[in-house]
Amino acid sequence: MRRTCVLILLVLVLIGCSPEPESFEELMIAGKKAFIDEQYAEARGYLGRAVAEQPSDHDALYYLGLSYSRDFLLDSAYFFLSRANVLYPQEREINLELLTLARALKDNKSAIRAIRVLIATGDPERQYYETLASLYSREHNLPNAYHYVRLLLKSEPENIKWSIGVAMAASNIDSVHISLRVLDSAIEKFGPLPELRSNRATFLVAANKFAEAEQEMRELHAEDTTSIPYRINLANVLATQDDQQKKEEALGIYQSLLSLDLKDFKIDSLISELEKELEP
Repeated sequence: MRRTCVLILLVLVLIGCSPEPESFEELMIAGKKAFIDEQYAEARGYLGRAVAEQPSDHDALYYLGLSYSRDFLLDSAYFFLSRANVLYPQEREINLELLTLARALKDNKSAIRAIRVLIATGDPERQYYETLASLYSREHNLPNAYHYVRLLLKSEPENIKWSIGVAMAASNIDSVHISLRVLDSAIEKFGPLPELRSNRATFLVAANKFAEAEQEMRELHAEDTTSIPYRINLANVLATQDDQQKKEEALGIYQSLLSLDLKDFKIDSLISELEKELEP
């Protein structure tokens, strides 16, 4: 019994005397082990010391960034992985992580840069058409957003979503004539679907083709009198025209909508502006 106690004590002493990692190599081994064991705070402790010793080491920066990321400490994760990316540019694994972080942090420019690296290192550009269209749109880089939506339409010509997307992107770069041409082609291909016709009517207004837009909106409203957007769109195009009778009709439509909770449409403001226009 005494011998057993001595052995247990000896083991405890040996465990208690296990050396704390000191050298860079030891810190890296301990940090990676903690990371694999999902002990991310512990991993950050070891790897942070490793980075302090060798600030440009690839694995130290990479795993330290990952250790922050796995605990959703995104700013710190982005900081260390960005440092790694500066020192080791065009590396795929780093940019995979940076893309995830940049999108979570809504850093559109960094997300675009990361995607460029991923494409350069083997990913098909097609995989990122929709993401790039969205990112460029958020960055107000409208020509590039238009370019990628066009590619989406070319790659998925049967997807009506991209016909509407191209039309909207074209209008954003002051090419309403392209918007109308794309929608006319879509209507010819898919038929006179309400979503195509309502968007076409909106772009007719942008092209100052008010009479044609009004006709389209009246037809849509007649087909679905319960649609609030159709009623508002019709009122909008009537209010835009330099015609007393049309403006009065628009005012009547707006006033008929007052009982509804339509804060997003700012009906009160529309009524107030139109009443001023109609003052003798």
